[in-house]
Amino acid sequence: MSRFFWLVRREFWETRAIWIAPVVVLGLLAVVAATGNINLGDADLGGVERFSELSPEQRDEIRDKLERELGDQGAAVFDRLERGEHGSLLALLPEQKQVALISVAYSMLAVLMFIVLGSIAAFYALDALYADRRDRSVLFWKSLPLSDLETVLSKYFVAIVAIPLVAIAASVAAQLVVATGGSIKLALTGGPAALMWSPQALGAGLATAVGFGLVSIMWYAPIVAYLMLASAWAPKAPFLWAVLPPAAALVLERITTGTDHLGDFLVWRLFGPFKAIGGDDSDTPGLVVDSGNLSAAAGTLLERIGGLLLSPSTLLGLAAAALLIAAAIWLRRYREDSI
Repeated sequence: MSRFFWLVRREFWETRAIWIAPVVVLGLLAVVAATGNINLGDADLGGVERFSELSPEQRDEIRDKLERELGDQGAAVFDRLERGEHGSLLALLPEQKQVALISVAYSMLAVLMFIVLGSIAAFYALDALYADRRDRSVLFWKSLPLSDLETVLSKYFVAIVAIPLVAIAASVAAQLVVATGGSIKLALTGGPAALMWSPQALGAGLATAVGFGLVSIMWYAPIVAYLMLASAWAPKAPFLWAVLPPAAALVLERITTGTDHLGDFLVWRLFGPFKAIGGDDSDTPGLVVDSGNLSAAAGTLLERIGGLLLSPSTLLGLAAAALLIAAAIWLRRYREDSI
């Protein structure tokens, strides 16, 4: 276990992008927060001047949406907007709507972090085993009392477990940065500053981050394993060796059968979790977010994530990942040590 721990630490030392990328994103968020440019979604209309620039058609659309979402209270909110009696539209919404809007903002921060670190994990997996042969450091590592099993599994662990954990931690840090900047902005405009620190909103952001972390570890396990197999095999350009085989299979299927079953499978494997977690009836939050019951929404989210992770597709994917990693270990052990 001690050797495995140091192998994982070695990967963090050699692949600094794993921790530099989230630090850069957090730094940008801190700059945005410090300059007061945090936009709390479409509910922040930027003040009276911006609202006054809206066309009559746009104002009618906003009035209709407010009345549809807030009922009788919607007309009162719209009248206050026209009179300019607000610091931000957020302050005029019911508390439940406010919390829902902030929850969506925090959840989007988690999605952003996982997109950034997911990209890093993909390129890391592609380069993990190829780099050792490219710089011939594989000769040094094979001279040590380290097995190919330990080496490959440590790299796979970093790509499929450690990086999602970093993404979860970075998502929480991003929430705190935005909460600080958002609360200052709301306080200066006369809004509900304490709203940014709502336990429900922070909990929703954390639940989203943990959910995406679990999905990244289990659902994307075979994809990361395939990329590492390409890294172990590729004599040159592992990216091309990873992309060209499925691309050629797609073209061949299209030419021979006229179908796109493989393409549909790949799209589903890459983006299926977003549809499964979001639901078929999910919409992008607009001017007003229909929060409903946040506890019920959290329960639905957990139910969808659990159903996805326990589905036959996920379990079959884990079995495929085990086979692909076994093939990568075999290749590292028996193929030539140079490129």
